[in-house]
Amino acid sequence: MIDLLFVYGTLRRGCDNDWARKLHAQSDFVGTARVRGQVYRTGAYTGLVDDVDGWVSGEVFRLREPEPLFAELDDYEGSDYERVVRDADLADSAVVRVHLYRYRHPVSGQTPV
Repeated sequence: MIDLLFVYGTLRRGCDNDWARKLHAQSDFVGTARVRGQVYRTGAYTGLVDDVDGWVSGEVFRLREPEPLFAELDDYEGSDYERVVRDADLADSAVVRVHLYRYRHPVSGQTPV
């Protein structure tokens, strides 16, 4: 099972919310990374769309117990996002397979971040 998670929003280091603290307590920081896509403002939050050209910067974490934590994060992200597996380019040039949450809805008319 892939135990790496790419985050680009409220789960990054330095974010002070319950879910970020939970993720950081149950994982190890691997490094900064980027994935193909674009982040859009989707209301109060942002959403990554991965079928467009561009790069999204974020962070990769290795989950110590992936299955239960992914189940909780799936609930946190909700029905507007789906977890998918993609390639991420780490800052040290390594390419790794990661889970990430992408936005499920069309973004036409939304503002890119």
